[in-house]
Amino acid sequence: IGDMPAEARARIDVDRQTSTRTASMDLGLMRLALRNLLANALAYSPPESPVTLRVSDSDEPLGLVFEVADRGQGVDPLLAPQLFERGARGGHGLPGHGLGLYVVRQIMRRHGGQASWRPQENGPGSVFRLWLPAAA
Repeated sequence: IGDMPAEARARIDVDRQTSTRTASMDLGLMRLALRNLLANALAYSPPESPVTLRVSDSDEPLGLVFEVADRGQGVDPLLAPQLFERGARGGHGLPGHGLGLYVVRQIMRRHGGQASWRPQENGPGSVFRLWLPAAA
């Protein structure tokens, strides 16, 4: 969160639902992955809407989960299957090269984890989920 611009930090709500589960990770790479997701959520959401970073446990499979949830316009269903591929971009008109989510997935694969997307359950927006295997 400290990597985000000062004016954006106030929009980020942290919902920590675990205090016990741990996972092995390269902190620099995980910081990059979370920064990419938070920056996207902030950019694609209305300026007044909050972005939530949720940290929780996963029992099946055993691991640690980070979710970044926003209230933006969501992801075009036609783009969803290619969302984490290099160069994938929606028709939102914001600048970029379609590398952010690709980098996130590569980081998660390097950790033996997974990156996924789903639409918000109650209204518009997206939830990006990072799962890391629990530390042995």
